[in-house]
Amino acid sequence: MRTIGSYEAKTHLPRLLDEVAASREPITITKNGKPVARLVPADDLEERRRKADEAWETWKRIRDEQNITLGPDITFEEFMKEAKHHPSDDRAEVMFDRMDERERLRKANDRTTDRR
Repeated sequence: MRTIGSYEAKTHLPRLLDEVAASREPITITKNGKPVARLVPADDLEERRRKADEAWETWKRIRDEQNITLGPDITFEEFMKEAKHHPSDDRAEVMFDRMDERERLRKANDRTTDRR
């Protein structure tokens, strides 16, 4: 993927837009050497949004069908933050183990309640 500075992007924007449209390759724009924006073909963005929406709907359906929950003491956002900040350690695995254990206890409690 090509990278250019913000001054060059400002100076040559019409040419860059034509280039992205023709090549279908994104261009990263930097400011002081740090990426700040990306030029991408518009229809690619629409396709990504459509796929993201489909994935979200699929996740919600599976979550509801399987009664998936992280429980009252952790939100999904907190889980994802922990996983991102500690990718090499086992925090995500520990959290999944906690979720599995809570689910086993809930099912055992449901079976006990059903027998009464």
